[in-house]
Amino acid sequence: MRLVRVAVFAIAAYSSAERTTKPFNPLLGETFEWMTNETRFLAEQVSHHPPICASHMESKEWEWWQYKGVKAKFTGNAVVSPPDGQTSVRFKADDTTYSWGGLTSCVHNLIVGRLWIDHYGKFVVGSSKSKASATCEFTQCGWFSRGWHKVLATVRDDDGTVRYYVGGLWHERLSFWDAKHGKNIDKVPDSEKTVLWEKPPLPAKACWRNFTTFVNDLCQLTPTLHASLPRSDSRFRPDILELQKNNYRLAGNEKFKLEEQQRAERKLRNNGELGPWQQRWFEPDNNGGWKFTRQYWTKRAERLAAKGVEPFGPDVGVSDN
Repeated sequence: MRLVRVAVFAIAAYSSAERTTKPFNPLLGETFEWMTNETRFLAEQVSHHPPICASHMESKEWEWWQYKGVKAKFTGNAVVSPPDGQTSVRFKADDTTYSWGGLTSCVHNLIVGRLWIDHYGKFVVGSSKSKASATCEFTQCGWFSRGWHKVLATVRDDDGTVRYYVGGLWHERLSFWDAKHGKNIDKVPDSEKTVLWEKPPLPAKACWRNFTTFVNDLCQLTPTLHASLPRSDSRFRPDILELQKNNYRLAGNEKFKLEEQQRAERKLRNNGELGPWQQRWFEPDNNGGWKFTRQYWTKRAERLAAKGVEPFGPDVGVSDN
C-alpha cells in the first residue's frame, strides 16, 4: 500500500502544472525556504542555462529530494519539454527509497488559439529494496480533448504480479482499486474504489490567481520570515513584491532590471571576467543529479544567532553539523 500512496503523490504533483501565464524567470542562486512544525524544505536555482532547480525536504519520518530541468523544443504553434530530472523519497524507518522520473510537457497554441498544457508519457516508481514498482502512464490528449488528464498506474509486487491500479484525472481526483476488478476505472464499482487524493478548490479571493490557498500562503513574506530568511529567498524579489501589490508597471520594470543584471553577469563569466558560478547548498552527484549538503540549516542557525534571534525549526532527527 505504501507504493500505491507514493504513486498517487508522484501523479498529483502535476495538478499544479496547468497554469498558462508566463512565470517569473528564475535567478541563478535564488532560494526558497519553507518550514512547518514537522518539516523543512529548501530549493536553490543551481543553473540558469539550462535552468535547473534542486530541492530537498525532510521530516523525522521521511526525506524527499528532487532536481528538475527544462529543455524546450519549438514545433511551430507549440513548445515541447521532454522529461529532465528525478524525484526520490526515503522512508527512514526501513531505509527504503522510491525514485521516479518525469513526463513530456507541451504548451499548445503559442501563436494562434487558447493556450493549454498537456502532460503525457510514462514514468516508473521503483524501490531500492525490492522489484516492486508502479508504472504511471499519462494519456496524451487527442482530438476533441479525448483522453486529456487521464492517468493509470499499474502497481506490481516483488514478483511482478499486478496487485493494484491507481487511476482517474491527474488534475482532479485519484483513486485506487484491487487489480481483480480490471484496469478500466469506468467498469470498477464505486464501492470498490478508494479515493486517495482530491484537489482542493481554488480560493474565491487570492493574491495569486489560479493558485491554491496553500501556495498563496507560501508566498507571503510575514514579519517572522522577513527577520529570518536570507536575502536570496525569492520572496524578497522586488518584482514579486510589486506584483503582490498589483503594481504591474513597477513589477515589469523590476523584472527587467533583474534579468538585465543576470545577463550582464553571465556575459562577464563568458568573457572570463568573473569566476565560474558556485552553488551554495547543493552539489553535483555522480549520477547527473544534485545532492543537498545540509549546510544551509547550519548557516541559518549561525545567521539567526548573530542577529540575537533564537533559531527555530522542526526536529527532523538528524544533525546538521
